[in-house]
Amino acid sequence: MKNLFNIKVNIERATTISDGLGGIEVQWSVIHSAIPARIQSSRANRMNSYLDKEELIADYFAYIAYLSDILVGDRVVFDSRIFEIRRIENPDQTSRYLKLYLREVF
Repeated sequence: MKNLFNIKVNIERATTISDGLGGIEVQWSVIHSAIPARIQSSRANRMNSYLDKEELIADYFAYIAYLSDILVGDRVVFDSRIFEIRRIENPDQTSRYLKLYLREVF
Protein backbone atom coordinates (compact mmCIF):
# COMPACT_ATOMS: atom_id res chain seq x y z
CA MET A 1 0.00 0.00 0.00
CA LYS A 2 2.81 2.44 0.76
CA ASN A 3 3.86 2.49 -2.90
CA LEU A 4 0.47 3.98 -3.76
CA PHE A 5 0.91 7.03 -1.51
CA ASN A 6 1.35 9.93 -3.92
CA ILE A 7 1.07 13.07 -1.75
CA LYS A 8 2.18 14.40 1.64
CA VAL A 9 -0.41 15.71 4.12
CA ASN A 10 -0.42 17.29 7.56
CA ILE A 11 -2.69 16.15 10.38
CA GLU A 12 -3.97 18.94 12.65
CA ARG A 13 -5.77 18.93 16.00
CA ALA A 14 -7.83 21.72 17.56
CA THR A 15 -6.80 23.29 20.83
CA THR A 16 -8.81 25.86 22.76
CA ILE A 17 -7.22 28.91 24.31
CA SER A 18 -8.81 31.46 26.62
CA ASP A 19 -9.10 34.85 24.95
CA GLY A 20 -8.88 36.74 28.25
CA LEU A 21 -12.45 38.05 27.99
CA GLY A 22 -14.28 34.95 29.17
CA GLY A 23 -14.42 33.29 25.75
CA ILE A 24 -12.29 30.78 23.94
CA GLU A 25 -10.38 30.75 20.69
CA VAL A 26 -9.83 27.60 18.64
CA GLN A 27 -6.38 27.13 17.15
CA TRP A 28 -5.24 24.27 14.95
CA SER A 29 -1.78 22.82 15.51
CA VAL A 30 0.04 20.25 13.41
CA ILE A 31 0.45 16.92 15.20
CA HIS A 32 1.92 15.01 12.22
CA SER A 33 3.60 16.62 9.24
CA ALA A 34 4.47 15.33 5.77
CA ILE A 35 2.60 12.03 6.16
CA PRO A 36 2.54 9.97 2.93
CA ALA A 37 -1.07 9.62 1.79
CA ARG A 38 -3.47 9.02 -1.07
CA ILE A 39 -6.76 10.93 -1.31
CA GLN A 40 -9.62 9.65 -3.48
CA SER A 41 -13.09 11.03 -4.02
CA SER A 42 -15.92 8.82 -2.83
CA ARG A 43 -18.52 7.57 -5.29
CA ALA A 44 -21.36 8.44 -2.94
CA ASN A 45 -21.22 11.07 -0.26
CA ARG A 46 -23.75 9.48 2.09
CA MET A 47 -23.28 6.19 3.87
CA ASN A 48 -25.55 4.67 6.47
CA SER A 49 -23.87 3.06 9.43
CA TYR A 50 -25.85 0.17 10.86
CA LEU A 51 -24.12 -0.06 14.22
CA ASP A 52 -23.89 3.67 14.92
CA LYS A 53 -27.43 4.29 13.61
CA GLU A 54 -26.36 7.58 12.10
CA GLU A 55 -25.65 8.80 8.63
CA LEU A 56 -22.04 9.45 7.70
CA ILE A 57 -21.25 11.98 5.01
CA ALA A 58 -17.87 11.57 3.32
CA ASP A 59 -16.64 13.42 0.23
CA TYR A 60 -13.24 11.75 0.11
CA PHE A 61 -11.25 8.81 1.43
CA ALA A 62 -7.64 9.11 2.52
CA TYR A 63 -5.26 6.23 2.97
CA ILE A 64 -2.32 6.95 5.27
CA ALA A 65 0.33 4.98 7.10
CA TYR A 66 -0.90 3.71 10.47
CA LEU A 67 -0.86 6.30 13.27
CA SER A 68 -2.36 5.35 16.63
CA ASP A 69 -3.19 8.85 17.85
CA ILE A 70 -5.46 10.12 15.04
CA LEU A 71 -8.94 11.10 16.25
CA VAL A 72 -12.30 11.82 14.66
CA GLY A 73 -12.52 15.61 14.40
CA ASP A 74 -8.85 16.09 13.49
CA ARG A 75 -8.09 17.65 10.12
CA VAL A 76 -6.12 16.57 7.07
CA VAL A 77 -4.47 19.49 5.25
CA PHE A 78 -3.21 19.13 1.69
CA ASP A 79 -1.97 22.27 -0.11
CA SER A 80 -4.72 24.82 0.62
CA ARG A 81 -7.47 22.21 1.05
CA ILE A 82 -8.77 21.21 4.48
CA PHE A 83 -10.65 17.98 5.27
CA GLU A 84 -12.37 17.00 8.52
CA ILE A 85 -11.89 13.39 9.62
CA ARG A 86 -15.35 11.84 10.05
CA ARG A 87 -14.42 8.18 10.57
CA ILE A 88 -11.26 6.08 10.96
CA GLU A 89 -10.86 2.45 9.91
CA ASN A 90 -8.04 -0.06 10.13
CA PRO A 91 -9.22 -2.08 7.08
CA ASP A 92 -7.18 -5.26 7.32
CA GLN A 93 -6.62 -5.11 11.12
CA THR A 94 -2.84 -5.36 10.70
CA SER A 95 -2.12 -1.73 11.68
CA ARG A 96 -0.24 -1.07 8.44
CA TYR A 97 -2.44 1.75 7.15
CA LEU A 98 -5.65 3.62 7.94
CA LYS A 99 -8.65 4.53 5.82
CA LEU A 100 -10.02 7.96 6.75
CA TYR A 101 -13.47 9.18 5.75
CA LEU A 102 -13.17 12.88 5.02
CA ARG A 103 -15.50 15.83 4.56
CA GLU A 104 -14.02 18.91 2.85
CA VAL A 105 -14.23 22.09 4.92
CA PHE A 106 -14.84 25.31 3.03
